[in-house]
Amino acid sequence: MAAATETKSSSLQLQQLLLIMLLLLLQCVVCSSLSIGLYVLSCPAAELIVREQVRSATSADGTVPGKLLRLLFHDCFVEGCDASVLLEGEETERDDPANALLGGFQVIDSVETGSGDVVSWDCFLR
Repeated sequence: MAAATETKSSSLQLQQLLLIMLLLLLQCVVCSSLSIGLYVLSCPAAELIVREQVRSATSADGTVPGKLLRLLFHDCFVEGCDASVLLEGEETERDDPANALLGGFQVIDSVETGSGDVVSWDCFLR
């Protein structure tokens, strides 16, 4: 009985995190040239790919929504949504000690790979 309650609680927390992420992403979309259905011609399944990759990663690791939300925060709300936190290398935001504990990069890579590199997460983070 306790396990079922815990599962429902985890599911509710996941739904809440996904809703927050969606609202944050919609805010970014409203303020930029991005729109729902942007990839409808180049990658019709883009939105499905993103949703399924996030769900799959979350099933394996329940901390993924929080990691993605934190990644979005560190990119968008610190110095603007420019996806600079995704850049690897010396003297990049990703290399900055303040960002050393950021996670979720593997989910972003799987979205890009799953779409044949048509969908770039820098678009979703802007």
